[in-house]
Amino acid sequence: PVLLVNGEAVAQAFVLATNTTAWFADCAGIDNGRIGCFNYNAGGNIAFITNGNTSHTKIFNYALDKSDADGYFQEHMGLFEKG
Repeated sequence: PVLLVNGEAVAQAFVLATNTTAWFADCAGIDNGRIGCFNYNAGGNIAFITNGNTSHTKIFNYALDKSDADGYFQEHMGLFEKG
């Protein structure tokens, strides 16, 4: 998996030395995935709750190349400008 922030790939760290290419379909016990938390083994939204804001999130079921990622970022550039 690749995490992009403002159209740029950012460093990722993994706590466990497992297969970091696995996604939800490959992981036993994950009921669903959410931005900011997840529901594991029907436990509800209790784990890894985000303390902050998340906006303009997109999830793709295919890999984006740099050109695609830049295109999506530039398309919404005004939404990300600070001022």
